[in-house]
Amino acid sequence: MGNFVSNSQNNNQHESRDDVSLRSKESQYRGKLWECMKAHSDYYQPIIAAVESAKKAVRKEAQAVMAPSSVGRDVMEWRKDPKVREEVDKYYDFMERGACKESWIALAQCWYAADCVKEDKDKLMFMLCECVEAHSDYYHPVLEPASKVAEEQLFKELEAFVLTSSDQPKVGEDELTERILEFMNGGDCKESFTPWLDIIIEEAEAEAAASS
Repeated sequence: MGNFVSNSQNNNQHESRDDVSLRSKESQYRGKLWECMKAHSDYYQPIIAAVESAKKAVRKEAQAVMAPSSVGRDVMEWRKDPKVREEVDKYYDFMERGACKESWIALAQCWYAADCVKEDKDKLMFMLCECVEAHSDYYHPVLEPASKVAEEQLFKELEAFVLTSSDQPKVGEDELTERILEFMNGGDCKESFTPWLDIIIEEAEAEAAASS
């Protein structure tokens, strides 16, 4: 959790309005593309299945970060290390300053209540995850580590989809990308896919420029 707090502070300090705007546009275009693919699921089902698998990976990793029990382990160390208390306080403050304050507090209160059963915790965690994902512009420090795991999962799923029996055990990343682009541009959602892809490329270029 300490790394999360430090990373979120660094991200907030260096984040520009352009970064936020790009993420907002990407989320908007992604939503439109997703709706289009679901409307044409007969063609896009392999992509939908891969994305759903990746989303499960994101949620699993995000839950590990957001679970009050992970914070609780740090809380037990408050008396030993004042810095740990500071980190925990910052984490709680971050979660409560966002739009998901009520969901987070409800989960935290239930987590340590003696009469809060597993079903209640799971339900509240699900509601918090739904909220955090819906407000990813703010909660991206929580989702960012999970996204890396999801990207790996998505790559594996897509690789399995585009490979053919005549392929070598693995194809290059460029070849894989070309096949996926060809598939996406061959369906009825090309008009939704193109602007989303443009934003993804713009985000990658902005990230590369910021790190150089």
